[in-house]
Amino acid sequence: MFDYRPNILAAAATFAVSPAIASDNAITIDIDRYNLQSQAGYDAAARQISGAARRLCSVPGTRTVYAGRSERRCMEETRASAIRQLDEHARRVRTRASR
Repeated sequence: MFDYRPNILAAAATFAVSPAIASDNAITIDIDRYNLQSQAGYDAAARQISGAARRLCSVPGTRTVYAGRSERRCMEETRASAIRQLDEHARRVRTRASR
């Protein structure tokens, strides 16, 4: 049985995305390369997060209903957590730019 509670850490302008499963895998996303003041930049960062969640949460070689549900839940939770952090960072960027 897999425990798919995601653990996502944000440090400065970099996200280290890692789900809490049987490994210590993580993907680091440098969000400074995206212009978070524009919708296109935000959308690009969100797509990067979604891809990272998909790569981290997929369990190769498993094709059971339970594994599929667990993978989907992991991806949804991992993405939601990272998007909350992205939103927070984007708000700070926009606030600084408006001063």
